[in-house]
Amino acid sequence: MTSRATDTTWGFRLVVLLPASRRLSGEACQTWSLPEPVGDVQLFSASETLQDAQELIFRGCGYATEGAAQSAGALFRDWLRVASALLVLGFDVDSDLPPSWFGGEVKAALEAELRQDGKFLTTDVHRLLVYEEQGEPVRVSSRAAGIVAQQSSTVLENVSTVARCSPLTDEQSLACDLVSLAEHEASDRARFLILVTAMEVLAERPARTGRLLAVVEHLIEEVKRSQTAAKPDEEGQYASLLSGLEDLRLESISRSIRNLAVRSRPGDSRVPGLVRRIYRCRNGLIHSGRPTEDLRDLLTTTQGLVRDMIGHTVSVGTEPRDSPPSE
Repeated sequence: MTSRATDTTWGFRLVVLLPASRRLSGEACQTWSLPEPVGDVQLFSASETLQDAQELIFRGCGYATEGAAQSAGALFRDWLRVASALLVLGFDVDSDLPPSWFGGEVKAALEAELRQDGKFLTTDVHRLLVYEEQGEPVRVSSRAAGIVAQQSSTVLENVSTVARCSPLTDEQSLACDLVSLAEHEASDRARFLILVTAMEVLAERPARTGRLLAVVEHLIEEVKRSQTAAKPDEEGQYASLLSGLEDLRLESISRSIRNLAVRSRPGDSRVPGLVRRIYRCRNGLIHSGRPTEDLRDLLTTTQGLVRDMIGHTVSVGTEPRDSPPSE
């Protein structure tokens, strides 16, 4: 349990939005017991059941300082990010958008009424919110497909597993968010490109070495020598060429993705072919606006591969799955 302070305490609230095609199932009000420094987190649903809820409300309380509440909330948010990416739940955990707004008179009246019941009003905002506890926090909100349900116990199990891993890097955090945000897209093309972007974010590009690097450096020097005689209207072209050559000092992004994918699925000889298919289709969309194959099947295999890449980079074991079809 998170330690309680004797006087002022702080809490956090995290509002999570779900895409139309994803829901949790289970009790509408739950308490998740997680490792310190997070401790117990309460899960609430505005609906009678989780399966009817398009948003989830998580709340932690009893932290001794504002900083402790902020740190615990941010850590829990990262755990949810990874669990959402691994289970393909589409959790949107941080858009910083205030969906509701009340005028001063309405707000004052609400606050006065809540104080009589030992409650206090918190801002209706879709993000992590930290506040000084003055009773029971209340969030007042006003706003006016097929559904895949996931047991809340499965999410808790994944969050508990992620809690044993190292803190997320910025790249891992962004990749998890991209996988989840892809679930909010209705367009197959948009979802596919978002998933490929998540791959690119995860893949580190190591520097070239040896003879390949020597060839690149030779080309750079040749262009620089030629640039000395460039006409004014050629300067921009030379600068662009040099920028492209300097980028060749690093391994290509497509090769880096392939290497990470192979490490994420050791022993699967079909992974390189799958990555080629994915990147060829990505290039077709980017450069011609048309995919090179039907995206409906490729989306599923791309989603599975990104999931495994995230699991590998954050050292989370993933369940065995069928290998993707060969190229």
